[in-house]
Amino acid sequence: HVNHVAKIIGPKMYVLRKLKKTMPTHILKMFYMSCIQPHIDYALTVWGNLPKYLMRKVQKIQNLAARIITGNFDFENFHGIDIVKKLGWMNVDERYKYLISCLMFRCMHGNAPQYLSDQITLIRDINPYNSRSAHNLDVLIPKVEKKILESAFFYQGPKIWNQLSTSLKQSPSINSFKYRYKRSMLSS
Repeated sequence: HVNHVAKIIGPKMYVLRKLKKTMPTHILKMFYMSCIQPHIDYALTVWGNLPKYLMRKVQKIQNLAARIITGNFDFENFHGIDIVKKLGWMNVDERYKYLISCLMFRCMHGNAPQYLSDQITLIRDINPYNSRSAHNLDVLIPKVEKKILESAFFYQGPKIWNQLSTSLKQSPSINSFKYRYKRSMLSS
């Protein structure tokens, strides 16, 4: 699937390169966000926890787009990931965690498909004691018997969710959650 996504994005990168000659940077960033980023985001929650070599391939696509937009092709002195950060974008791994966190928020509030929401168990629902994890909306991370299952949503979702701050988890709406999440990413 990663190879398929790379093949789809290739012609769009060509268009981005051609637009660089005539368009200002903010238009190029809008083109990236509307025509390239959605292809990276599509199913990232499913295949985002792939082996590192495949994630690097997707990251290289984003790095190349950032280099085209900024016109910085100095591969010796500037890392592509640093250019991505300079543009204010989340790298592919951060984007994966963001999308999983948004999906977990929806599961917690009953706005996700039922089959996903059913996989989530709050610690306060199984722990009768009044503990800190019961109050901060932590979720039970299930035990898995096979290593390959650690890449599934039912494992990764709770793992990523439990790393979020309590105030972020208690956001009143999905839009508020997204805004706070992105602000916390920029401040760290």
